[in-house]
Amino acid sequence: MKLSAKGHYGMHAMMDLAARYGQGAVLLRELCRPRGFSEKYVEQLLRSLRQAGLIESVRGARGGYWLARPPEEIAVIEIIEALEGELHSPPSGCRSDCAKRDHCAMLELWDQSSEAARRSLMQTLADLLRRQDEMDQSESPHDFSI
Repeated sequence: MKLSAKGHYGMHAMMDLAARYGQGAVLLRELCRPRGFSEKYVEQLLRSLRQAGLIESVRGARGGYWLARPPEEIAVIEIIEALEGELHSPPSGCRSDCAKRDHCAMLELWDQSSEAARRSLMQTLADLLRRQDEMDQSESPHDFSI
C-alpha cells in the first residue's frame, strides 16, 4: 500500500488535532508550519476530512479546526479513505467483466491482502498517539564522546 502526499499530510494534520483534542480550535498555520506544509494544500485536505465528518471548523478570529469525535473513536482507515478513496480496489488491469473473476487466485490474494491492511488500519488516532509517545520516550541521546 502506498500513501500519497494527500494521505501523508492529512494523517499528520489529524495526529496534531488528536494531540490537541479538547483544547479548542487549532489554526491552519499551526498545523502546517512545523512541517513546512502548504496551507492551501492542507486546507483542501481538511475540507475533505470535514465532509467525511472527521473534523469540524469555524472561520474567524477564534476559528480553526478540531476533531469531530474523540481520538479513540476515529480509525485510521476512515482518514485514509476520506483522503485517498476506498482502500479495496482490484489490481489494475482486472476487468469487471472477466469470465474468471469469481475463480481467480490472484484476485483472491488481493482481497486477502486488502483485508489484512484494512484490519491494521482499524487502529485509532489514540492508538497512534500512544505509540508515538512510547517511541519518543524510548529515544535516547547518543553519546559519542570518548
